[in-house]
Amino acid sequence: MQMQFKYLTMLTQISEWFNIPIFALEIINPNPITARGICKIPGYIRDSYTVKKFDSIDGLARKCGVRPEAILLLNQMEQEILREGETIEIPWQVKSSIVNPHFGYDHSRVEQDIQTLYEMYSMFQVRVIGESEQGRSITEITIGNGPLHVHLNASFHGNEWVTTNVVMQFVQDYVHAIATGGHLYGIPAETLYTECTLSVVPMVNPDGVEIAQYGPHDEERPVYRSMLLHEGVTFQDWKANARGVDLNNQFPTNWEIEKNRKWAKIPAYRDYPGAAPLTEKEAIVMQKLVEEKQFHRVVALHTQGKEFYWGYEGIEPKESALLAARFERASGYKAVQMIDSHAGFKDWFIATYEKPGFTIELGEGVNPLPIEQFESIYRDVIGILVEAIRPL
Repeated sequence: MQMQFKYLTMLTQISEWFNIPIFALEIINPNPITARGICKIPGYIRDSYTVKKFDSIDGLARKCGVRPEAILLLNQMEQEILREGETIEIPWQVKSSIVNPHFGYDHSRVEQDIQTLYEMYSMFQVRVIGESEQGRSITEITIGNGPLHVHLNASFHGNEWVTTNVVMQFVQDYVHAIATGGHLYGIPAETLYTECTLSVVPMVNPDGVEIAQYGPHDEERPVYRSMLLHEGVTFQDWKANARGVDLNNQFPTNWEIEKNRKWAKIPAYRDYPGAAPLTEKEAIVMQKLVEEKQFHRVVALHTQGKEFYWGYEGIEPKESALLAARFERASGYKAVQMIDSHAGFKDWFIATYEKPGFTIELGEGVNPLPIEQFESIYRDVIGILVEAIRPL
């Protein structure tokens, strides 16, 4: 919510009047000492209200959970006199969820919710870092200003779209905790914000997610049906991007091994590594993001298995084992150092930068996991996400 101020007003006063931590106000208002003109108030919306008989500023303020000065400021009123029937604006703190994790995210909804969260809280930066093979935007969210730089992503695979639900819920919980002086997994949100700069890509493979959820467009259906290859396979099983390439087999680290042993030798709904490394737009976007930001750690969310992979060919640093122990304690997920897999995002990051990288396999069952698992998945994994953005 934005407010117009006629007079010089201290952010400390606004903090007290709206019951918002001064830290949260300073994040989104460029002048950390005073507000003059426009000031952003995180986590609030303004609503029209028709004054009823016996209403008072004090009574409305108590109902809204703010000080009377907040209502006076919002309406540019100098006296606490209300007239029955007049319309004023009152501030409501947002308590309902913007993110609805009980419905699968597609590309349009994730973009809409990112924008709504930004308008509501303004505590993160948003930018488009590239586009998919079918021209859908790939968006990065950045939260925090700490020296530790961490990257988190979801939906590398189309039929693992529930990972986007987890990431979006985490982003909402994080910014709400900042705005209200709250905690995440027992850690003050302000502490996390000042310790870590977190990069989040909620949907790496928007085309694959669309195909897995809705199937291809009618005119494309014959082409995509030919990529299913196996009897009984449906579009819900689609892991690949729009060109039938598995994005998590697209990275240069021992790509030839995966190429030679994967069953798919042509574009398919899963397991085709492509004609060469880094041929797909989405994989190139992720490579360039890592090269630009030089992250200290990366975490990729996948499904399923209730385990996570933290090593690669013995190249991983000692820090990886320490973080893996933290993740295991926080989640109950099994820590697996080595698996026989190459050319993945995590593999490439560890091999290229010799820094910690993790693949987290959320939930249990058969992909796509039912959305009914969301609550238990999120309850298990939030500890990992918080530990990932904490210094050792």
